[in-house]
Amino acid sequence: RNVRVRSAVTAYDTTRILGSARGICEKAVIAHLGADQSTFKRSQFDFIVGVPSAAQTAAGAGWMRCDLVLPASPTRLAAVPGKTKGALKGRASSRYMQCVRGDIRVATGTVPCTTKHQWRGVDSVKLGAAKAKYPGPKKVQATMRDRCPAGVRRYLDTRGSFDYGYISPSRTAWQRGERWGVCFAKTRK
Repeated sequence: RNVRVRSAVTAYDTTRILGSARGICEKAVIAHLGADQSTFKRSQFDFIVGVPSAAQTAAGAGWMRCDLVLPASPTRLAAVPGKTKGALKGRASSRYMQCVRGDIRVATGTVPCTTKHQWRGVDSVKLGAAKAKYPGPKKVQATMRDRCPAGVRRYLDTRGSFDYGYISPSRTAWQRGERWGVCFAKTRK
């Protein structure tokens, strides 16, 4: 797998570098956090890919790095806890899930669930394969509307009515490789 990254870095093709590195980093981060892909996708954890500059590449560098981050908001990072190995295993993982403040229909991002929130990420939906073409917003929203109620109902353990919402990838996010949507349950926190 690193051959793809090394080839892209050698040619200094940033689109290929990030495309190749994203999958490698995601697998490494998921393993480190002790999660499956679905749990990781609804967590607030993310990663940043680092690659050598054009000058470093010309001098022979062929490395990459994956930095674990914890966004506090769409524009600010929170301090990453000192111990992250296994952080998404068990009950303690709930503090690292995605939550939303305010009206989910106009949400512009998520916050860690340790902050005040009205919606909690409780399930995630894979919307397409890695090379799949963007199906368009109507198809993505229809899939989320079809698939989210079951996951939210399971989380709430109810047969009664409930409120739910979702956040799904935009065309731009899809082009960056994002293929997952997150389903949210209304909370009282």
